[in-house]
Amino acid sequence: TMSTSQQAESSAGVSNGSAENPEGQSQAPVIQGNIISQDPRMVLYFDFLSDEEIQCLLDLAESKWRPSEVNPPGQKKDESYGTGVKGDGWSKDSNVHQIRTSSSALLKNQEFAGTPEGEILMRVERRVAAIARCPVNRIEPLSMVKYEAGQRFDMHHDGDFRPQTVFIYLNDLDPDAEGGETVFPPLGLALKPKKGMAALWSNVTPEGDFDKRMFHEARPVTKGVKYGVNCFIRAMASWNNVTPEGD
Repeated sequence: TMSTSQQAESSAGVSNGSAENPEGQSQAPVIQGNIISQDPRMVLYFDFLSDEEIQCLLDLAESKWRPSEVNPPGQKKDESYGTGVKGDGWSKDSNVHQIRTSSSALLKNQEFAGTPEGEILMRVERRVAAIARCPVNRIEPLSMVKYEAGQRFDMHHDGDFRPQTVFIYLNDLDPDAEGGETVFPPLGLALKPKKGMAALWSNVTPEGDFDKRMFHEARPVTKGVKYGVNCFIRAMASWNNVTPEGD
């Protein structure tokens, strides 16, 4: 039987043991995590983003939506997704493939420097870094995703060059909708979208090797739209904007 995020909220109410300050300030609330898997490590954080922060991310992405891409065969694995796709199904002159039919929008924080929206974007990145326990400069530019009815991302892995992934769900699904879960078949886990919920998982084993248990897929939603944001954590400093918090 697959676990859902609702079951995790009620039954896995375990603190992550060292809940961290989201903003690096003493007056800020700690972020409590619900551990749903110890090995491999997977933690859920409810109400991770506020409605204002979610709306800001959606507004920033509005003019940037493009067909989502995947890693083509032979391409360096650190330039896109961790698994190449071979055979048919590629769009001409692009990295768009039929296994991934969503839309994406990349939010590079340097594009919004000095703006109120940029401050919110940086605040989200610092919070992600806090739960991932890493410097901010290890976070790739936030990758927004939009799934309209019937769209999906078939089985894939985020790559061992990204030791951790934080995925944040930005809306609740239509009450009449089915599907939309993030499913990890090797683990028997399915995460149901919940507005503001962040899921943190490891893509590598404790020894730092590629963890083949972390293959997952985004199931198509039958009605309405599903929004989320991928926050990928690099093993080394990312090509994201250099931030003063980085090492």
